[in-house]
Amino acid sequence: MTESKRNSQIILQEEIQSYSQHVMDEFIKKTVVYPPLVIELIFYPTHGAFKDDPKRSYAGTILSERQEDRFSIHLCKACLKDITHLALQGMLEREMALCIQKLQSEFYCCNFKRELFPIMPVTGLAENHMREVVENLECALKNYLATQMLIEMGLGLPQVYFYFFKINADIADPENYQVAIPHHWTRALFVCRKLIEFMSIFLLENRNVDFCKDLKSCWLKYNDYLLPEDLNLLETLASLPDQQDSSPYPAKLVEMFKHLKIQLLAARVGVNTSTTLH
Repeated sequence: MTESKRNSQIILQEEIQSYSQHVMDEFIKKTVVYPPLVIELIFYPTHGAFKDDPKRSYAGTILSERQEDRFSIHLCKACLKDITHLALQGMLEREMALCIQKLQSEFYCCNFKRELFPIMPVTGLAENHMREVVENLECALKNYLATQMLIEMGLGLPQVYFYFFKINADIADPENYQVAIPHHWTRALFVCRKLIEFMSIFLLENRNVDFCKDLKSCWLKYNDYLLPEDLNLLETLASLPDQQDSSPYPAKLVEMFKHLKIQLLAARVGVNTSTTLH
């Protein structure tokens, strides 16, 4: 069997653990970080077993935990029954790239109160809403930077396969979006949640990784209910980090938040938007 044919085939359940260990070992060989990347893979046979711990109750298929300078990556085998070799490789490599970020101080030096709150000082529940928006922006940016690192390592193609596996239409999303459209703060949060997935797909297309155009078309088809202005906003937000390539992580995040504020969070002419939610 050729390597390309094997990579596109669904992996057998009994192969998942040994193949995952192989992917992890090969990835660690390619990375030079301090402290060195030390990871333990932990597998759960059923979705119930995976969700048994409260820390994993909101995780989908995979979750990493840090204990000092070591990591545990938890995987639900039952959720991987239809995954291909390359998609599983992409899933693991993305998670390990995010682990590397957790060893780097620059990803912890963005202070919400000092750097983001002054851009849009709010009171009451609005601050909680703003924090949630920023958390989603951070998640999108960290995934983007992880994807960027993997592309530079020559590991872009597994990310394409991973996102093909990951994209899934939520039947409630179109209705929830229609409800959110008139309410700019709620709409901003919805768009930021979409950005988490879109931002890496945008980068894969921008770097012309194989099959990336098909991947983006697939994502757009699943999300064809989004208004053109919100699709444009997603494109703009996703393009900002590359425009500030030499800037540190906090500066990239601040720039993204500033743009989101202008487009959706700030009061618009003729619209009475309170900065206090009750």
